[in-house]
Amino acid sequence: MCSASPLPHRGSRSWWLTGGLPAHATRTRWSDGPTDEFMWIHAAYETLSDPDKRTEYDREILVANQRWRSFHSS
Repeated sequence: MCSASPLPHRGSRSWWLTGGLPAHATRTRWSDGPTDEFMWIHAAYETLSDPDKRTEYDREILVANQRWRSFHSS
């Protein structure tokens, strides 16, 4: 049996908060405090973990994709 703790599950909150990086990498990478990248990841987690915000996000992506396709099919 392995005594090391398992890595956080890819969809877990701790995985998103660390950017999917091992603990030693996050200490090095974000030792200066919050960065733009961390704030972006946090905002993404907040959006994707809230069902209402996720629905709105998915709707916006769908509309953008439809506009892109209609633009390129003309």
